[in-house]
Amino acid sequence: MPLRGAIQDADRLSQDLDGSLSAEASALISDSTRSAIVQGVLVLLVTGGTLFLALRFARSANRQLEARYEADARIAAESARIRHALDHASTAVLIGDEGGKVIYVNEAAAGLLRRRQRELRSELPSFDADALMGKPIELFAGARAAAAVYERIGKSGSGEISTVDLAIGGRTFRLVNCPVMSAVGAQIGTVLELADRSSQVATEQEVQTIVEAAARGELGGRISLTDKEGFHARLATGLNRLLQANQEAVGDAIRMFGALANGHLDDPLLDPEGTAPDPAPAPAPAP
Repeated sequence: MPLRGAIQDADRLSQDLDGSLSAEASALISDSTRSAIVQGVLVLLVTGGTLFLALRFARSANRQLEARYEADARIAAESARIRHALDHASTAVLIGDEGGKVIYVNEAAAGLLRRRQRELRSELPSFDADALMGKPIELFAGARAAAAVYERIGKSGSGEISTVDLAIGGRTFRLVNCPVMSAVGAQIGTVLELADRSSQVATEQEVQTIVEAAARGELGGRISLTDKEGFHARLATGLNRLLQANQEAVGDAIRMFGALANGHLDDPLLDPEGTAPDPAPAPAPAP
């Protein structure tokens, strides 16, 4: 009996111990589970927040990229329109960079310089109208009259447009030098307009000569219509007609006064309708 009681007491102690251990283990397991759940929730929140922020940043960056792409596309379109307009402009245009080197030549400028290359080479033997890129924007430096012309351009104020005429190789070129300035006032390039004014200059000289001669009463001079077109051709034609009309009027006046002086009243200028009486017959000679 004592042995049985001892065994029963041992069983009860074991059960109590197992129950106590099970309760503690359960408590530990419950705390670990809650901690794991909390950590999982925190991880999800952090991950979700990071993902949300990443999505917002991606959308913002995408909008910025789209806006930049649209702005670049507009600038490219504007540049293409400007380039097309310059390429096909009737005015000869060259563009130089901040270092004074040619970076652009439009079709009108290339054509003009090719047509006048022979005359230009009389003073600039190495001039090549097909190899202007990268050359100094001062195309005619080295010509006899170029030093004074480029000196005048250099003396112009910063950012001012200079217009000068340069005689070279028997031709007269007009150079319009336009500095390109940055927002802070630094020169970042140059636009050069070229025009061959040889025909205009020749016409101006002819007109001056004719007018000076007419002032002296010499009305027989005429302006040649060769190599003239447009306004200058119309000017020469009109002035020639004016000179012709004045010459005829002066000639008629001289003729009329001559007829009056000689008593020829039947001259058509004095009597265009033929109403003047016949001149009296000469008296018969005395017997």
